Parts: sequence; C-alpha cells; structure tokens
Amino acid sequence: MAETDTIRSGFAVDGMFCGGCAATVERTLTRVPGVISASVSFVSDAALVQHEAGVRRADLAAAIRRLGYGVRPLDEDAADGSSARDAFQRRHHIRLAVAICFGMWTMLASFLSYLGQWPTEDMAWIAALVGGVLAMPVVLYSGSAFYSLGWRSLRAGAPGMEALISLAVIAAVTVSVVNLVRGVTYVYFDAAVMLITFQLIARLTDFSVRRTAGDAVRRLLQLAPKQARRVVGGDHETVHPRALETGDTIEVRSGERISADGRVASGHCRIDSSVVTGEALPRTVKIDAEVSAGEMVIDGVLRIAVEAPGGKRRIDALATEVRRLIVGKGALARLADHVARWLLPVILLAAVAAFLLAVATGAGWQDGISRALAVMIVTCPCALSLAVPLVLTTAASTGARHGIILRDPGALEKASRIDTIVFDKTGTLTSGHPAVVAVHATSATSRAEMLRTAARAEAGSLHPLACAIRTAAEHDIPVESGAAVQEIAGSGIEMTTVDGQVLRVGSAAWFRACGLEPLPCHIMCHAGSRVEVAVNDTVLGAIELADTLRPEAADIIARLQRQGRAVVLASGDGEATVRGIAEALGIDWHAAMRPDQKLALIEQYQAGGRHVAFVGDGLNDGPALAAADLGIAVGDANDLARSAAAMGLLANGVTPVANALTLSRRAGRILRQNLAWALLYNGILLPLAIAGFVDPLFAAVAMAASSLSVSLNSVRAGWLPHAQTDAQPADGCADSDTPVSLYASTHA
Repeated sequence: MAETDTIRSGFAVDGMFCGGCAATVERTLTRVPGVISASVSFVSDAALVQHEAGVRRADLAAAIRRLGYGVRPLDEDAADGSSARDAFQRRHHIRLAVAICFGMWTMLASFLSYLGQWPTEDMAWIAALVGGVLAMPVVLYSGSAFYSLGWRSLRAGAPGMEALISLAVIAAVTVSVVNLVRGVTYVYFDAAVMLITFQLIARLTDFSVRRTAGDAVRRLLQLAPKQARRVVGGDHETVHPRALETGDTIEVRSGERISADGRVASGHCRIDSSVVTGEALPRTVKIDAEVSAGEMVIDGVLRIAVEAPGGKRRIDALATEVRRLIVGKGALARLADHVARWLLPVILLAAVAAFLLAVATGAGWQDGISRALAVMIVTCPCALSLAVPLVLTTAASTGARHGIILRDPGALEKASRIDTIVFDKTGTLTSGHPAVVAVHATSATSRAEMLRTAARAEAGSLHPLACAIRTAAEHDIPVESGAAVQEIAGSGIEMTTVDGQVLRVGSAAWFRACGLEPLPCHIMCHAGSRVEVAVNDTVLGAIELADTLRPEAADIIARLQRQGRAVVLASGDGEATVRGIAEALGIDWHAAMRPDQKLALIEQYQAGGRHVAFVGDGLNDGPALAAADLGIAVGDANDLARSAAAMGLLANGVTPVANALTLSRRAGRILRQNLAWALLYNGILLPLAIAGFVDPLFAAVAMAASSLSVSLNSVRAGWLPHAQTDAQPADGCADSDTPVSLYASTHA
C-alpha cells in the first residue's frame, strides 16, 4: 500500500497505569480492520495508530473505550487527568496499607508453621486457617486491581504480568484451600500475600516516577497562552488560539508570550526565543521577521500576521513528535510483559500435562491435581515480575543520592553501548545566561567606571543583558529616584538623571541614529551581544556579553573522550558562538540547529550504527532527547526535556554525566541477569514439577528462593562511587564564569 494511502492518528488515553494497560490497548487497536500498526505508551498516555484512509477515528476511539479507558484528542488537555491519577494513587496506597497490615500476620502464622512451633496438628491446622482468613482482605481487596487488568488483557488476547499474577494468586489460594479441606497444614497464603504486596509497591514506585511525563508534554502546550488578542478593525477581541485563522492579525505586548506562529506585521522589539530555539540571548525582530508560539516579547508591542493557528503551530508539532518518540521507548521495561504473553499458555498447558501424566501413570487424580498446582506455584512470576522494578528502585535510589534520576529502564540496556555523546550548549556546557566577558573602555573613563555607569542606567531593567551588566559591576546599585528612564524597544535604554546627564546603553545602530559614533566593530573578541555606553555626547566604550563555558566542562569532555566516546556539540545558537565553544573543548560542532535538525542529527548517527546519548535541557531538545538511545536532561531542564529524557541530572553542570553512564551501564547489566535467572529457574523446575519430583511445598520454597536471589542481585545495582559535583547554581544574575578583567581593554 502506498504511503499516501495511510493516515497516522493520535489519541490521548486516560486511565492507563502500567505497561500491561498499554499492551492491552495496543493489541486491541491492531485488531481493528484497516489498522496497519499501533504503538501505545502509558508513560505519555498516548496511542499512535497508522491505518488505511477508510478507517474512521471514531471506530478507533470506540475500540479503546470498550476496554474502559477514556479517549480524547492528543493535544487536548484533560480536565480530570490529574484528579484521576491522584485517585489511582490513593486507592493503591489504601490497598498497600491493607496488604501490609493483614499480610504481616499471615506471614507470621506461616513462619511459625514452617518452624514447626505448634505442639499439635490441630493447632497447626487452626493456625493455617487463621492465616488464610487474614490473607483474604489482601487477596480479595488489595489484589483486585491485578485481576481486573488481567481479565482485560485476556479479553484482548494480550495477557501480561497482571494475568500471570492473577493466575499465581489463584493457584496459591486454591491449593491452600484444598489442603485445609483435606486436613493438611501446608498452605501457601503467604505466597499470594507476598506477590500482591511486592507488586503494589513496584507499581506505585513506577507510577510515581512516570506520571509526570504525560503531564509535562501537556504543560508544553501551556507555554503558548490559551488566549490570543485578535485585531479586528480598530478593536481587539480575545479568542482561543484554535479559533484563529491564517491571515488573522494578533497583538502581543511586553511581557506576554506569542500564541501563534506568524510574521511580524508591525513593531520592533526584542523577544526571548530560548524555549523554542534554545538560544540564550534575546533576538531583535522587525517587520516580516518570523516568530513562533511560546516566544516572549521582552519590550515593545508586536502585531503578528498569523500563519499557523493553534493545533498547527511548531510547538504543537513538537509535543506530538515527543509523544511519538516516547511511545517507541521502554522496550526492556515491557520485556516481562512480552515474556508473560507466551508464558501464560505454557503454564496452563504444563499444568494440564502434569495432571494427565499423573493419571496415565496410575498416580491418581488427587496426585494429578497436586502436580498441576505445584506447576502453577513453581512458575509463579515473582522473580520475573520483580526483576525489572527491583533494579529500577535500587538504581533510582542510588542515583538520587548522586543527583541522577532514572526515568526509563529501556535506556539501561543500551547505556553500555553508548559511543557518541551529543551535547546541547545552552545550560549544558554553558551557564545558560549571558555574562559580561569583555569591557572595552575609551581614554575618557576607566573600565570599572564605565561598567558602573551602564549598571546605573540599567538599574531598573529586567532584561537579561541588564542583569548581567549589574552583576559585573555590583549587585546593589539602586534605582535612582527622580530619573527619567525610557526603554527603546529593540535598541536600548536611555536615562536622564536629576542633574541633567543623559546615560545611554544600547546597540551600535541606535547610537548612530542618535548621532554618536560607537567603537569599531573589529575590537570585538567574542561571539555574542555587544552594547555601547555613553554619557551625554561622549561614548565611553562597549561591553561584550556572551553565554559562558562552565568551568568543569573541559574536564568532563576530556574524560569522556579518554573513554573512547565521540563528543559533539549541537546548538541553536549562531555559528560564531558555537564554533568558539567547540574549539575551546576540542570537539565537533553543529550550529543554528532547529529541534527537527537536532532530531535528524541523532537519527543520522544511529543510521550509521552509532549508539547515541543526547545531553540537553531545553524545550527544543525534546525530540532529540526522546530519540536518543540515552537521553539525559541536566540541571534546570524544563518539563518537556525531563519527560522526554530517560535520565535527569539534578545538578546544573555536566559533571554527573560520566557517573550517570556508569550507573545505567551497571543497572542494565544486572537487570538482564535478573531476567535470565528468572527464566532459567522456570526452565529447570518446570519439567521436574510436571514429572512429580516437586511438591507444592518445595515449589513455594523454590519460588521464594528465586525471588530472594533476584532481590540480592538487585542490590548490586546501587554500587556507584560517590559523584563529585562542581556545578554552579543557575541564576539569571549569577557571577560570570569568566573574569571580566581577562578580556578588558582600553582604547584611545
């Protein structure tokens, strides 16, 4: 079928709380006639379906609703999304409390029975009965969520871990009840209680880590305002961005964010584009300049001719792209569900085979039932179901102590093979905010005096460049009372003091318009922004500002290169700025990159056989973070970057990157060991149980031993040397990483 004959539809699915839910929805969608493929992720609450043009979206949505889940457009906010998740957590916390409270006494009764502490068989039988009664609230209430999800998955033909857990609990309770009826004191209520309790802990831990991912993608859309000021004749009307049409004109004022993509129809000002392009310094826009939703107007008023209204903006496409990439991740985390899909029928067939073998060999139907139940217990998925969450919990707690937050276990498998690391510049290798890097003073003043003059004029401004100038001069310069201050949009600031002096700080073009001759451009020694400073008609000099390299960056890059990894810089900043940073670090570089170009770069490396890690912090890094084999969001990364990344670093620098790679590599190796051990355990004991060499009691002990071995092995995932962090706090008015005096100069 031609690519043009297919359509890709996206839905937000409410009510999914685990990988099993996603697998059930995915399997159901693939069964709809005309559906070519479906990919579902509970991480981002998203379902993406590729289907023939004749398939109606309403039919796809109806298929999902029949499973009991809510469906809505992918980019539409859910009014009750947060409350539904809160209710889920409350219910499961109550279930866990019940499981711990009643399970504690059940385990005590079972432990005393194992030790043979009852003086008579009658007392032992009563103790077993009491243990069973105490286990019922856990089995009937705490485990109810697993039975419901297991039944849904069976109906959809995609049995996952929930179906296996349900089967194991039913097997353990059934054999226990049968033994009590027969007067036998060997019961396995403790096995059922343990399985339910461990799974509740694992699900709550997993859910608490992942629930913010879908919310973060939705918050991305909130970066663009939900209201637009449309110009109608000489008046304005407030509308939703989706109500705009191509060709409409909207007005955006100082301090407001742009609500739609378009071109400047009138106005001249500076805008903050960092959330879209990642560029740290503001840019000046004039008539016909292209602007995007989410950018903020710093000064002045813009009128914008709309080219892409709500739903068709770059920021909408970015959210959809990140969702698509997140949906495709987490393969290792879902491995247990894939194993469970074929393990469930194998267990049932093995139990039937054990029963028939016992009857055929003359052992009798009672022994056949015992063998069948032993098969179900010995194949109880305790070890299999704990293999992933225990490693995740251990690695997550260890990483948290070192400022490393693990989010996606699927990346752990690939971390050991990372051979290429792509860094974003702004906020990653650099501080993420402008700082004064050079001061060029004429003979009319000193460098320090010129800085103080500029800071005096900028004392009341919130502009990032003004903040950097005040930081370089001194922090406590007060706003002068009685002075007249005028900010000229896109040009600079002019202050008339009470004694009549006129202080100007702004662009060279504005100075020329005022009849002042700025310093020659050739004296600039850094790529970045430059402002001129003047008092009355005397030009005092110029100040250069740039996003500065973090002091620890060079050491970290050198360490990664010594480990045999290629390091690349990919930034949305201009060529001169990026080249300067890359040459200082001795790495390859790519400049002026849009989000789609960063994504293409990652995919190009992967197509060439490389295993790529991407380190970034901005909204524009979201697609690259999601597409990389290992996405790492650093420091003050925004919500989208954190949700798209497999790993988050709390520190603002790049120091923890090497430690994060070490932790993920170790955790991935141990996770694979756990899965291998769990499967090996089933492979050895299953045929023995079918042949009658394993009774239900030994099966329960073996199951506990397997779970214990997995638990002990998972502890090793927490072995990591203490990480050193030299990162500086992210502060818009922080001190410059590079001393100004190193670049100061005086010109006659």
